[in-house]
Amino acid sequence: MPATAVYGFGNPLVDVSLGVTDEDLAALKLEKGTMLLVDQDRQQQILDRVGEKEATYLPGGSCPNTAVMLASLGTPVALAGGIGADKLGDVYGLRLAETGVVDRLAKVPGAATGTSIVLVTPDGERTMCTHLGACQSFGPGHLTRAEITAAHYLYFTAYMLDTPNQQAAVQEAIAAARSSGTRIVFDVADPFAVDRHAGKIEGLLDDRSIDVLFANSEEARMLCGEPDPQQSAITLRDRLPEESGLSVVKDGANGSVVAAAGYSRHVSASRANVADTTGAGDAYAGAFMHALRKGFEPDACARFAGFMAARVVEVRGAQLRSEQAVRYAREGAELVSVDAART
Repeated sequence: MPATAVYGFGNPLVDVSLGVTDEDLAALKLEKGTMLLVDQDRQQQILDRVGEKEATYLPGGSCPNTAVMLASLGTPVALAGGIGADKLGDVYGLRLAETGVVDRLAKVPGAATGTSIVLVTPDGERTMCTHLGACQSFGPGHLTRAEITAAHYLYFTAYMLDTPNQQAAVQEAIAAARSSGTRIVFDVADPFAVDRHAGKIEGLLDDRSIDVLFANSEEARMLCGEPDPQQSAITLRDRLPEESGLSVVKDGANGSVVAAAGYSRHVSASRANVADTTGAGDAYAGAFMHALRKGFEPDACARFAGFMAARVVEVRGAQLRSEQAVRYAREGAELVSVDAART
């Protein structure tokens, strides 16, 4: 069994990316910038409106995007999740292997591989309509406990709180990580997830189950009632373990705030020519964990992560090609080194 630094589990989805107009979103009664869970009939209705001719099919999903960023940067990472025993599932596995991510995907008989229709408007904002399919069947029995206990980090998002068996997998994974000292990293991932699962997320915070927490400014506001990202990062940090807790609140073009024990710092955003915001937060989480494992200070991790996320939004789709990630990682590391020297 290959050694992994990060064990992630999440929803493997085939992203069907399409360029649309604001008028298309209005006609479909979709709120721009949101993620909705839909059935396959609703997905077909969307495709009937916008057409599939220019669609791009890519292996995606929030946690998988993060895993791909980690692997591209050279951090060994395993990915668990549920896919269908179908053609799309086969393609997903093949494409994942090309990224260097260790495949721990479970094929679910009789279920379709999940898909997400990603509608990208000219301003680069994405609106997602997702059918989870086989993802919903993922449960504790699909986890590889030995890899969790051997990893530096266990990583998952709030999207894994949708079904009772997924919730059971979360609890099993947390218990395994706690038994071995594996640090637990959690990404709120979407305001939609807070709407659906606020009580469950609050439970994770009340139990002090999370060592590293990622949230964007809106998610943080919804969780703690603080409109100011600096204050919300501190408030969330105070709900994490006293010694190991680290909270990160991302605020788009305004940068991010990192809070650790007795410390909080704002980090400016990297400039980007935005083409598609899909996967920016996923890339940020992966780059941050990579830098944290390398021993960077938290503010340096945030600076590096922000730089890598800015590069992702400059391309269509949620992932960089491996050679792009390597090149940008060198530039990002140099940026962090220069900034550290200045301070």
